[in-house]
Amino acid sequence: MRRKKPKQIEYYMHHEIFQQIEVLSSLFEEHVDYEKRQIRFSEKSMIGKLKKIKRYVFLGLGSSAHAAMMGNYYFEEIAMINAEFEFADEFVSRRAILEPHTAVVVLSQSGKSKDAISAAKIAKDKGAVLISVSNTQGSALDRLADLRFNTNAGEEKGVAATKSFSSQLMILFLLSLYILQMKNEKLVLRRKWIDELRKTPEYLKEVL
Repeated sequence: MRRKKPKQIEYYMHHEIFQQIEVLSSLFEEHVDYEKRQIRFSEKSMIGKLKKIKRYVFLGLGSSAHAAMMGNYYFEEIAMINAEFEFADEFVSRRAILEPHTAVVVLSQSGKSKDAISAAKIAKDKGAVLISVSNTQGSALDRLADLRFNTNAGEEKGVAATKSFSSQLMILFLLSLYILQMKNEKLVLRRKWIDELRKTPEYLKEVL
């Protein structure tokens, strides 16, 4: 997803802020069957793995940590499942207890940061289902993961996270709705959330 910097925009970060509209629209179209109001993911093993999960642990650093915090909120409030957040480096430095039927969700834009990889390896060693959310397909984190989700935000040259951050939020929100869909619960509210999610690019246009 390589995009050229338009001549009328002076800074890459400025350009990347506006790219959020396209990135979020693409993620919605890829993962939502709007006619049926259903979430879809290409991972064929997803349902079997996720149905057994009773607890989710979200890990990240930097802007990915803030996205992980929101993932914790989405999964508790929307998917109605036990969830918690921790900084990846703190998870690595202590003896984390991971009960059976626990999934560890590691967020990393590059998919190769040292603490993210270390946390992922610890989670795997402790028998957790490892889920990666990354902006780099085929990264070291992806290769470790049992389930992997790519944000497809494209290269981000700006120092501050923009499209990489908002695309992580979109993936996590969709995953929370997918878990709710597996439970076959809150059908009316789920459809309402999908309708609102579809409007997100338009809301961005208004703000920007």
